[in-house]
This record gives sequence, structure tokens and C-alpha cells, in this order.
Amino acid sequence: MANEGGLRRHNRVGERVPAQVMWKDKSGTERLLNGFALDVSEDGVRFELKEKIEEGTFVNFRVERLKLHGTGSVRWCTRKQSKYEIGLQFTGGLKWKAAGMPKQN
Repeated sequence: MANEGGLRRHNRVGERVPAQVMWKDKSGTERLLNGFALDVSEDGVRFELKEKIEEGTFVNFRVERLKLHGTGSVRWCTRKQSKYEIGLQFTGGLKWKAAGMPKQN
């Protein structure tokens, strides 16, 4: 997916692939959800999940098909019909580059 309207810092690659997301909720209970990664950029990913995750929550995630796993911070969460879309910014220096994507300066 191209950089829409010039608002994004990095181009995004859109592909709906299975993903797992793990985090601790407000009560400290560990949670695990299976969902989908909808698009990925160098420094973040957008997930579709069945439950809301609060902004600022740190999560661990795994997207096997893209060979992508790590930790991120929830930047936004929006309800879309019966599901939620969650925007996650990578933490810990994680960067992602799709195979075959041109290098950007």
C-alpha cells in the first residue's frame, strides 16, 4: 500500500495474514488473541482483533508468515463493525523490511 496522503513516515505493505498478540490487561491477567495483521510498515503493524486493547499497552506479537515477531506499543484502537483495528508501533529497535521492497533513503 502506498503512503496515503503523505501522512505516513514509511510505506506500508498490505496483506491480511494470521497473527497472535499477547499482553497483560489492566488486572495483570495475561491475554492471547489470534487475529490478523492487515498491513506492516518499517516501524509498525495494523492488526484486526476480536477485542479492544487500550492505547499505551505493550504487547508481544507473532506473524509467522512474514517472519515478524517482537514487542510494540498500541498507538490507537478503533472499533470496525464487530472487530477492532489496532495500530502498533514497534519497540526495542525492531524494524521490518519486506523482501523485495526497494530501500528507502
